[in-house]
Amino acid sequence: MKTRTVTRTRWVPHTEAGETRTVPEDYTEDIPVPPRDWDHILQRAALAIAVGFTGISVIWSAVSGGGLLTTTASEWIAYPVALAYDAAWITCLILEWLARYDADRARLPRRFGYAALIVAMIVIFAHGQLAGQWVAGLAGAAISLIAKALWALVLRQISFELPPLTREWVRVSRAEVGAQLAIIQQRRQLDRMRGQSQALLAATGMTATPAMATVTRDATPAVVPSALTPLLPIAAATPAVEPSRNADALLTVADVAQIASTTPPPPPNSVPPGTALLPVICRPRHSTPSHASRTAAPTPATPAAPATQHPTATPTVATIERVAAAATPAVEPSRNADALLTVADVARLRGVKPSTVRSWVNRGKLTPASSSADGRNVFDRNAVAALDTPAATPAVAPSQMEGGYA
Repeated sequence: MKTRTVTRTRWVPHTEAGETRTVPEDYTEDIPVPPRDWDHILQRAALAIAVGFTGISVIWSAVSGGGLLTTTASEWIAYPVALAYDAAWITCLILEWLARYDADRARLPRRFGYAALIVAMIVIFAHGQLAGQWVAGLAGAAISLIAKALWALVLRQISFELPPLTREWVRVSRAEVGAQLAIIQQRRQLDRMRGQSQALLAATGMTATPAMATVTRDATPAVVPSALTPLLPIAAATPAVEPSRNADALLTVADVAQIASTTPPPPPNSVPPGTALLPVICRPRHSTPSHASRTAAPTPATPAAPATQHPTATPTVATIERVAAAATPAVEPSRNADALLTVADVARLRGVKPSTVRSWVNRGKLTPASSSADGRNVFDRNAVAALDTPAATPAVAPSQMEGGYA
């Protein structure tokens, strides 16, 4: 076994005058020499020869192509352009080298490389034919062919085919890493575009339009709730206002007006003059219509609770339904036998004043069925019918009562 001597340095303790210090010390050592790796040496030699042939091919191709192109262009243009013929197939060769472990990816650059090589060989042969030396042209074209063949053999020697599962694993891994790189590049591009947009907006003094923001809105057309039907004739006269952006659960007064803006105005005398249905549905105290108007015109129903709505209030759909129900003209109790009766309804049916009905309640003569949300008593129709009090006075419309409320 062959060995070779090498000099090494080590640190050793050394004592002088009673003081110990660590000092470097040189020493020699014989180590075995591994045999030469002739496979690696020859592989590098073949690679060097292929590179040398490629250089010769490029030079000869430039000379031949430049000489051919000088017939139509100056030498300063013809010879640099002639380098493109060999540069094309060399570029394809580099791409084939990078994809040497994936036969599918290496197939396309290999084909284009051979096509570019054929074009370069034709140019070299045509230059020799033009000079009257077709043999020299053929020999020059053969140099490029030999260089390409050497590279094909080198690639075949240093590359090897991967097993199918390993090849698929490499492809999946490459795809995942490539996706990450693509996302990073796209994010960088989006950040650059946002910066340019903000700079442009700041320079021009403009503001971002809704189209610039990411807003997801329901494209389903709005449907008018059935409870809003009584409000349509009243809200038809209101100018159209753009509905609020949040139309999923809440409706503003402007939304109701916008919904009702497409409904034609009501026919004349459909709503008694002087009757305010929104926001408080009652007849003013000072208004006293004639007996004919009380009997002919429909009487507005008593609202569940008087409330003053703020212009910017945002009532829920349930609130608007209650207001719509209050805006609906009252129906004779005989036509709606299942509904509960208010104090005003009982007074009108029995021909008495509301105070009389309240007196009945206090004395226990009439028992309320339940109480409404605002604490007002409501009565069952059967209990009212069971009263033995005769109708002593004519019916009084709720609009005649004080404030319009029971």
